[in-house]
Amino acid sequence: MTTRIADKEAKLNQLESERASLVAERQKLTAEQQKLLAEIDTKQMTLNDLEVGLERLRQENRQLRSETEQQQKAKERVDADIQKLQAEARRIENDNRLSEAAKKERVEALRKQIKDYLQVMITQ
Repeated sequence: MTTRIADKEAKLNQLESERASLVAERQKLTAEQQKLLAEIDTKQMTLNDLEVGLERLRQENRQLRSETEQQQKAKERVDADIQKLQAEARRIENDNRLSEAAKKERVEALRKQIKDYLQVMITQ
């Protein structure tokens, strides 16, 4: 009986430790999201700046461990969302038909889109 209790306590301690680790990883991702959001708010960002920030987020997201299928699906959804934003940044950068003014306008629209996305992600 005491062995069973000790085993259960050890398992509980392990689960609590894993949970604390997952919480720390989530906080790290949230901090990275807030950092990028602050950068978007406080400075004029180039396409390259946006791409670098998105890549940082993507790397943080990849490092999150998924304990459940739901967490794995959420992680994959975030990765897909970030990839779409990165693809849009590359499309703007490589579109030679756009004037500089049009490119600036598209970059600003993308910046706003990323900002809105980050605000939603932080509140989840």
